[in-house]
Amino acid sequence: MIKINLLPQEMAGGRAGGAGSSGSGSGGAFVALILALIFIVNVAIVGVLFVQYTGAKQRYDTVKAKADKVHAEMTTKQNEYTATQMSFDRMSKIVALDRALDPPDRVLWSRKLNMLPMLVPEGVYTTQLQVVQKVSERETQESIKRRNEYEKKKKGKNPGPAPVPEKVPVYAQTMMISGIAYVPGGTENQRLESIVQFNRNLMSSKKKLPFDKTETSFMEGFQTSVRPSAVRSEKRDGRDVQTFTFTINARPVTVETKEEGASSEAGATIAAPTKTTAAAK
Repeated sequence: MIKINLLPQEMAGGRAGGAGSSGSGSGGAFVALILALIFIVNVAIVGVLFVQYTGAKQRYDTVKAKADKVHAEMTTKQNEYTATQMSFDRMSKIVALDRALDPPDRVLWSRKLNMLPMLVPEGVYTTQLQVVQKVSERETQESIKRRNEYEKKKKGKNPGPAPVPEKVPVYAQTMMISGIAYVPGGTENQRLESIVQFNRNLMSSKKKLPFDKTETSFMEGFQTSVRPSAVRSEKRDGRDVQTFTFTINARPVTVETKEEGASSEAGATIAAPTKTTAAAK
């Protein structure tokens, strides 16, 4: 069948074009709406993440500031501790030197000399008292500890310089008592018995000096024995006598610490060896 279009050509073309444009416009608007929604969601997500990041950064900055403050305080305290430790070490060395120059128990020998006449029995006469002092050196326990720690670190890459050994003086003192035994009209055995009694008195007798509160043994602060020399028979001014020498060792001590088990007198030292000659009692 033959179709005849009576509308003008412009109107027929315009209607066809208008219908096509309307469909295309609806699809574009829908796509734009979807894109807009996606953009809004992304912006919202980014906003939430930014807020969370900002809050986390603020908390991190706060914690870091506190940590930095604590670290600074710890550094300050460590520096103060190091300075205090150095001062303490210097003072310890000064005190040790002071003790070496002026030992705290210097009166040991004075007390022994005051006590000695109370222990000399009848028939014995002291003729000479001599104190000899020998000084040696000993490494301190702290120095030994540092060297041991250094030996362990030597296996590492940077052990640092080796510590210098620190030593303190060790005082060893010996007292020698020389004397004679004489008993008018007595026998040699009686003279020997007087010397033995003197030894017993030194070893076991306790005496109380005027300024003491309790009785004290002469051997306190000394080693546990008296070493007698050989007894010799001699003539002095036409009299038969026996001569002898007692040797007594004080416990060795240092200015670092007193020997374990020693009494309060064990640390006694004197400035220099002394030698005293006493007349017969």
